[in-house]
Amino acid sequence: MNESEARVEICVTCQGREFERDAAVPVERAFGDVRVAVAARGDRCVACGAAYVPAAALEAAESLITTELVARGVGGPEAARWLRKGAGLAADELAALLDVDPAAVRAWEAEGGAPTRATLAVLGALASDALDGVTTTRDRLRAAGHPPAGTVRIRAA
Repeated sequence: MNESEARVEICVTCQGREFERDAAVPVERAFGDVRVAVAARGDRCVACGAAYVPAAALEAAESLITTELVARGVGGPEAARWLRKGAGLAADELAALLDVDPAAVRAWEAEGGAPTRATLAVLGALASDALDGVTTTRDRLRAAGHPPAGTVRIRAA
């Protein structure tokens, strides 16, 4: 844990004051029948076991979870919602990029709904781009919706 980050001094669960510092704390998320777990560094209350993970460590753990979802092709409504949010998109923004009705995005993210494999692949690419700090997939989707008019000249090297 970074020295500049504030340390927990009193456990909000049991009011304990003794902590195991820099403990491996599991960060788990469920996506239907699939659970993804990552260890983050944080503080654990010795008395009750409550864990406290700094925001930066939690963000890093959630980035790893996103990477695993994309790599393993996990689908379903929970994964679709996670990837959309990981891409930094509102449901209406994603609908516009994919040229679908916003109700379709809401249906994918509802229990019992599910996006197609192709849609999951695009969501995965958008989320991966966000983790890498680029907008390649988003830019390509926008360009596909507005092709240039007239002749496009390309200069060969």
